[in-house]
Amino acid sequence: MAKQRFFEGIPLVSNLYADSRKRPGCWRYRWQDGSTQSFKAKTVQEANAFAIEANQVREQRPQEEAPENALPYWAEKYIAHRESIDPKLTVKSSWRGRNRAAIRQFAKQFAGTPVFQLSLKHIRPWWDSLTGNAQRNKKPELNRFCNHLIAEEVTTNLQPHPFNILMMRSAEPKTRVRMSLDDYWTIYQAAPAAGLKYIQDAMALALLTFMRRGDLCALKFDEHTTPDSLFKLISKANAQGKPKRLTWKFEHWPELHRVIARCSGRASANHNCPFLLSRPVDRRIMGDVKAHFNQVLPNQLSNDFATVRDSTGLYVGLDASVRPGLHEIRALGSHLYSSAPNQTAVMQAMAHSEIEMTRHYQSGHRVEDIEIGIEELSQELLGGEF
Repeated sequence: MAKQRFFEGIPLVSNLYADSRKRPGCWRYRWQDGSTQSFKAKTVQEANAFAIEANQVREQRPQEEAPENALPYWAEKYIAHRESIDPKLTVKSSWRGRNRAAIRQFAKQFAGTPVFQLSLKHIRPWWDSLTGNAQRNKKPELNRFCNHLIAEEVTTNLQPHPFNILMMRSAEPKTRVRMSLDDYWTIYQAAPAAGLKYIQDAMALALLTFMRRGDLCALKFDEHTTPDSLFKLISKANAQGKPKRLTWKFEHWPELHRVIARCSGRASANHNCPFLLSRPVDRRIMGDVKAHFNQVLPNQLSNDFATVRDSTGLYVGLDASVRPGLHEIRALGSHLYSSAPNQTAVMQAMAHSEIEMTRHYQSGHRVEDIEIGIEELSQELLGGEF
């Protein structure tokens, strides 16, 4: 069941949404096919009245179902089957945000092709149009989906794991530049002037704990803090079936303790927000994924950090796609520990399964000088003079 959404403290009727561009008097209604209808209403009450009438019309409209020989029909059956045998999928962001969407996108792409006719000949042009990263993200779930179609005996033109046969593009290298410690503090000091003081909290937590943005945004006072410690079950490791619960004892982490105390004061000012990261809002609007008005979501955290970063003038000559983001603070934090004798402890703190990944994060911050250990060739061997 979707969480109740509010606008200026007033509950919104189901399927009613405020205008995405925050234009006064503008609203959106979502129909059962996913399409949205924009309309105007002077007050929340008028908008709710419109949505109530639309919901009544919606109930009278017959739900269009895909024919049984269409891929969208089997996509929904597959999704329901996957979620029934693995109920934990429904709470995993990788399933909701990537894998389930990949199945529906694939089914929509070939909605006009009867499922019993689907073959690699149909799939390959679409597959080749994707980027290397998109192919790698979609491949495992699409293979499982096709295996499901084979098991249901609705296709005879595909063999198990068909996407293993198709060629893949090379992965696009990550080109974001590393963040220096001086740049880190320049951005940190610029946050208040940009009206985003909470970014200082996020930057401090990221540098000290190496947490990813999703883990930072999920931190809650009642679930992850005690008077003497901070602890977190790392979501990515948990999703991979290798749960790691990391604990920071404040007696060994006094700076972290001060940052969390500052977060607590900020949360109190933000209507007692239960999350460590919170920010003021102009309007109390809650979407389906927000548990509190002042909660900070991962994408908002990234966007706000970019706003503060760009306000400093740093990296002005670089394209926005290569400027360091919040995630680069994680790499910077690990780099500061690169000379520590116990690199295994650093690897565990970063929730990495292999030390090579930790070393990858630590690399790129400084140039290593290597004196050439061989001597110049003689003129006789060179065969002449330059």
